[in-house]
Amino acid sequence: MEDLDEIELSESEIDDLDGVEYCIHMVSLDLSFNRIYDLLPLAGLSCLQELNLSNNQIEYIDDISNLQQLKSIDLSYNSISDILPLLEIETLEYADLTGNNVSSLQIDELREMGVTVDY
Repeated sequence: MEDLDEIELSESEIDDLDGVEYCIHMVSLDLSFNRIYDLLPLAGLSCLQELNLSNNQIEYIDDISNLQQLKSIDLSYNSISDILPLLEIETLEYADLTGNNVSSLQIDELREMGVTVDY
């Protein structure tokens, strides 16, 4: 699995990401429309550049703050209220936060970093 660089598993009824930590060369990952809530297994995917986690059950995104190659993330339609971990990702260019309860102050901070934000 470590040689996989792209996985698309949308609408697969996934609620547990155990095993994804072995996909160490993953560049693009689509896990939209699942039941994911725990992002800890993603923490070590240091090559990840594109991540789609839209339409899941995510409340906390602390575990993605060390994805330092991440350029694009879709977190739309989750239950996220704090996006502070995204402010630690200097390579981030785009974030979709539509349908979350994020403060406009944090959205503004993200935009000040040069990130295009849909909200």
